[in-house]
Amino acid sequence: MHFNSKLEHLPETIAERVALAIRAELAPQKERILSFLLAKPRALTHDLARNCAVGYPPNRIMELNREILPHYGLHIECIAPPKGQKNRFGDPTHVHRWQLVKLQSLVGCIL
Repeated sequence: MHFNSKLEHLPETIAERVALAIRAELAPQKERILSFLLAKPRALTHDLARNCAVGYPPNRIMELNREILPHYGLHIECIAPPKGQKNRFGDPTHVHRWQLVKLQSLVGCIL
């Protein structure tokens, strides 16, 4: 069951909101992603994949952003790498960072 922000006040902190979302009986991968992002803000895609046992984190993040997090006034934001960033082999990389943020408004969210 989702938190109904129209009837109740959302907690102030991201951690409190994540705790409410986790109580909504999330799939284990989604729960691990949220917990990891709380502990490691601005996590890299490959760190999420390895530490949360998720094959392709952007798919699970998209599901969280679309189906779960708006109910708690949250969103997982994708941060593109700076231009010119190289991987350990010296090749250009397109690895992204991810972070939990509070939504400024719940307008347009499906509740």
